[in-house]
Amino acid sequence: MASYSGGLNRSLHSIFLVLAGVALAGLILVVFLVHTCLRLGLQPLEDLGRELRSIQPARLHARLPTVRLPRELQPITDKLNEMLERLEAGFERERRFSSDAAHELRTPLTELKVMTELVTNWPHEFNRRHGEEMLQAIAENEALLDKLSLLSSAESERINVQSAEVDLVQSVRNGVARIADSAEKRSVTIETEVESKAIVTDPLLWTAILNNLLGNAVSHAPRGAHVLVEASTGCLAVSNEAPDLESKDLPHLFERFWRKSEARSEKGHSGLGLAVVAACAERLGARCRATLQNCLLRIEIRWNG
Repeated sequence: MASYSGGLNRSLHSIFLVLAGVALAGLILVVFLVHTCLRLGLQPLEDLGRELRSIQPARLHARLPTVRLPRELQPITDKLNEMLERLEAGFERERRFSSDAAHELRTPLTELKVMTELVTNWPHEFNRRHGEEMLQAIAENEALLDKLSLLSSAESERINVQSAEVDLVQSVRNGVARIADSAEKRSVTIETEVESKAIVTDPLLWTAILNNLLGNAVSHAPRGAHVLVEASTGCLAVSNEAPDLESKDLPHLFERFWRKSEARSEKGHSGLGLAVVAACAERLGARCRATLQNCLLRIEIRWNG
């Protein structure tokens, strides 16, 4: 009986060892298979990460491959490509902005340099007129820098929109008064048609839109022309004669530093006014539109009022 029991125990022990060996081998196989499956399954994700790491500021035109991707990664890749496209456009816009700004600042700074050399080398020839020209050049630089700063802030959405009531009549009256001297020098008359109401908007952006629309109209309208300002709770529009413009020019009016011709490059015309208008209007959720009919240019800003 004892011999029979000992044999049974040995048999059971052997079976246990065999089962343990099989279980261990199975476990090793399962771990290997799981690791292999995970590695193969995550390979597209690793490839995607490697592609992302390879994209540098100088290669923002590159896009992530979308072929032979698992279905689960397709939406992620599409979104990342959209983000890269926006990033590329933003970098290109900033590069163009910097280049244009440097070009625009070069002329008034050169004038200041020449005037300063005149004062330094021939102080006895410096007179009041030269001083006034220097002050004018400095004022133009300040105005250009103010517009560049506002445009950059509006386009990069660094301006926090704050709503307040703005009296239409008073704000238009203030805008016309601000441009009155320039209008008088060019014999430009300004007519206003304004609703006696208030709107809720951002006062800073509203003022920037109004002032730049008025400044653009008075600066570019022919001498002795007539400017019409219309303001209501849903629309702000400024109209002026523009005999040198054509319908094909309208899409370019809101571009930075765009000018129809060298005649529009005269001193004081930075080519930024309507670009500032478009950027500020967009921050307010408004729409800009330019129309030309019988040589009459109408710049219109519409919003939900």
